[in-house]
This record gives sequence, C-alpha cells and structure tokens, in this order.
Amino acid sequence: MQTAVIMHGDQGGGKNTFFSRVYRPIYGRYGVEFGQTSMEEKYNGWMSGMLFAIGNEVIASRDDLYHVKGKIKNMITEPFWQIRSMHQDARLERNCCNFVFFSNALNPMSLEVMDRRFCVIWTPPTPRVGDFGFDKFRDLLRRVNEEIDNGGVAAFHDLLLKRDLGSFSVNTEPPMTEAKSNVIDLNLESKDRFYYEWINGEIGNVPLDPVSIELLYEFYRKWCDRRGIKSPSPMHVFRATLYSKPHVQKKQERVGASRDDKRTMVFVTGVVEPPPGVTKSRPLWLLECEENFIDKTEAWIDMLNNNRKRAAA
Repeated sequence: MQTAVIMHGDQGGGKNTFFSRVYRPIYGRYGVEFGQTSMEEKYNGWMSGMLFAIGNEVIASRDDLYHVKGKIKNMITEPFWQIRSMHQDARLERNCCNFVFFSNALNPMSLEVMDRRFCVIWTPPTPRVGDFGFDKFRDLLRRVNEEIDNGGVAAFHDLLLKRDLGSFSVNTEPPMTEAKSNVIDLNLESKDRFYYEWINGEIGNVPLDPVSIELLYEFYRKWCDRRGIKSPSPMHVFRATLYSKPHVQKKQERVGASRDDKRTMVFVTGVVEPPPGVTKSRPLWLLECEENFIDKTEAWIDMLNNNRKRAAA
C-alpha cells in the first residue's frame, strides 16, 4: 500500500488488542512491532523481509522530530529500502511492507493539508472503573480475548481472504475522516491557519477584497497576537506561503490618486477586476478596498478587546 493507518486515542481502546494480538500474528515472522528508538537509530536491519509493521507510539509531530516524519513517508511509499545492519554493507531490498501506527497522543503525527498517505482513526474514550458502562465494556474485552484465544485470528484471516475489495487498490487514497481533519488542524502553521480562517469568514467581517501585502502582513501579526501565537512567520515566508495558495494572485497596482503610490496588491479570490457597477477609477477602487479592510480589521480587534474587558469584569 502507498498509504498507512494511524489509530490514536485513550489507553484501553483496543488498539494493541486488535493489531498486536489479531492482525500481526497473521504475518508470523514477517510481522514486527517497533518504537521511537528503532525509528531514530542508525541501523534498520529489523525492517528486512517485513510485510506488516506496527509503529507503537512513534511520534512525528514535534519540530525536533521532522526528520522522523520524512523517514516514515519514505518507509511507506518507496519501492525499495536501503537496509543497514551492523558490520554489513548496505543493500537494497524491495519494500513489501504495510504500516499501522498507534498512539495515545492527541497529535501523533504532523500531517499536511493535502496529505494522501494516512487514514486517521480516533478511538473513543473508554469507560473507567466506576463509569457508566464499565462493566459492559469489561465483559466485551473478556469475550474478545476468549475469541482470540479460540481460533479468532484464523477466522479473521479467513474473512479477509474472502472479502471482495471491489475497486480498492494499492493507490486508493484514504478518506478524510473527522479525526484526520483534527490532526491536520493541530499541525497548521500560523500563516496557513490565518489564511484559512480569513477565506472561510472566521475573522469577523474582514473582507476578501484586494489588499496590499504589507497591510495584510500587519494584520496577520495582530491576529497572531490575539491568538496567543508568540512567533509569527517573517514577511518573506508569509508572502511566499500566501502566493502559493490556490487562486491567489498578486499585481503591482497604483492605489489612490498619486501616480507614485504603487503597491503589491493581493487578490485572494483570483478576481482582479472590480465588481459590476463600480464606476470610480481602478486606483480609487483599490484605495476604497484597503480603507474598508482597515475598518473591518480594527472593528474585529475592538470586538476582541471589549470581550476581554467584559470577561475580566
């Protein structure tokens, strides 16, 4: 498969029970379970000949672990691996392995907005001692373990062998589950989060009218301050990120009555012409758009300040 599964959630949800006790035994000696240490060590001989691998609490969401994220991507999609064992020369080996990662962490892996590698499943909270439904849940676990110990693995294997896969193939893209959407949202960088909130109308009534990149960046920094983000992206990173978004265009435009007042204007919707019915000149229309943008952003900031004052009172 060119994709892998991430299952995450509270302890006791059955992740280990299913994958370690039911699924992995189907592969026998061609199945393996590995952790963070194995991912980061120099040698990877443990991967040789594997057909199924469980990444148990392999975290790749922190900034200092981005190298692990890249390594995981390659492990999933590369047709060949370079196997390195101690005191042996490196060799190429065909990649025939499928992967599942599970974790108790809310944010187990850093996923991009357009990720096509992972199917993410969130396991619901399990009842604790004294909670409503705990006895029923404990009885379910008992019956599941009894079935595993009495031919359940072979029965499940038989079910898989007989299942009609239809159009499903090695390149079938994983679904966009709510759990995956939540993980993507957790990993959005501030400049991307600002962009998506803006175009989705989640920043007050701030319009999507044309605006200069300088004015937009100034508002982005204020937005970061209101969102508790201590380190906004520098201007050149913010600008490059914005220009890479779908439909966004930039143009050098004259703004206002002065012929010397030229600015890089951002057209976030891709529409660079005034709407029907606008009779004023293009420079004056752009100036009006900027003034409207300033008014709406100041109104949004004032609203947040007033809400803070009311909450403090």
